[in-house]
Amino acid sequence: MSNSGSVTTAAGLNVYLARSATPTSSGVVLVPAATGLAPWLRRCADDLAMKGLTALAWDQFHGRDVTGLGWPELAPLLSTIDDASALKELGSLIDVLMSEYSLTRIGVVGWCFGGRLAMILAARDRRVGACSTYHPSIRATRGPHQTEDAIALTSDIQCPVEWVHPGNDQVLSGELVPAMRDALVDREKGATHIHIYPGADHGFMERLNTDANRTAAALAWPQTMAFLEATLR
Repeated sequence: MSNSGSVTTAAGLNVYLARSATPTSSGVVLVPAATGLAPWLRRCADDLAMKGLTALAWDQFHGRDVTGLGWPELAPLLSTIDDASALKELGSLIDVLMSEYSLTRIGVVGWCFGGRLAMILAARDRRVGACSTYHPSIRATRGPHQTEDAIALTSDIQCPVEWVHPGNDQVLSGELVPAMRDALVDREKGATHIHIYPGADHGFMERLNTDANRTAAALAWPQTMAFLEATLR
């Protein structure tokens, strides 16, 4: 079986599925950034499959092609995705991994828009055994579609968490940074891994236009794969 995945449907949702070529009991739900199932996100899913982790990436836009759209066009689309609906869909993807693929250990990794949802999912769903969050889009003032307080919910996350923070994050910044750090390290259960990349920007995995972003991307993703391999075996 090839480690190159494909767009398909799962639980009635548009997804990108990359299956492990070897027998596995572990899988990962990928929660995309604002750009959805972009090529770099699909490569991440393929990478996980090559490591023996079946990867299922959620398409928050339900098949709509957002290729080439910038933030002014993407922001209104994202604002229509409320927390409750997103968590319901992500939970259904965990159902699929466990029931249709007989997986017993499930992780979640998210970036940006998806980084925030990954944290909330880990807090709300005890089936999540590992959580990696890249520069979660957490702002001091939540939009009307964001009913969940991601930082406040962090204390409910019982699994290991990896937080990847770019030093030049333009979204999660200011007083939110120590608040996020304290919420993670003060948890009563679950290891915390914090990686900080000075000078790197929010969304550095798809913004390889500076040395700091390229360095962060080169270092962060291999560490995330190792984190997921270690926590989901």
